[in-house]
Amino acid sequence: MARIEATQTALFEVPASLEEAYSAFAEPEIVKSSIIGLDRYEILDNGDARWILKEKAEKGLRFRGDYTVRYGGNGADKVNWYTVAGNIDTRGEVVLTRLSSGVRIDYRETLAPDLPIPRLMAKVFKPIVAREVRKDIDAYIENVKRYLTSLR
Repeated sequence: MARIEATQTALFEVPASLEEAYSAFAEPEIVKSSIIGLDRYEILDNGDARWILKEKAEKGLRFRGDYTVRYGGNGADKVNWYTVAGNIDTRGEVVLTRLSSGVRIDYRETLAPDLPIPRLMAKVFKPIVAREVRKDIDAYIENVKRYLTSLR
């Protein structure tokens, strides 16, 4: 197995309140509506969220993400998350800034799926996987933008 890591950042504005934007990243019940390829999820007794993705097949690789994430934040303008178990490592942070027209969102996420390939093959697959990971993160961000804009 080989973990292939990709990082994506985004800076954007939405016409939402600070509280709405905070919830969109901190509350799994809201986060789930923006995740690409989600099959199912559950909130565990300790508040962590377990995410199970639909299987993806690309260039002969088959992968089904199954991972548990812990969310945290300061309750106002910073949200962070990281994997506590599973076959995808993720860590990220969102910093929110109130504007007169809404909220500026500074987003950063690193995602590393643990793929069923030998480590020696990881170099071959890294560009393909990294591109797909960034594409999925970008699609997630677009879904968050649509969700927050729809609240107005």
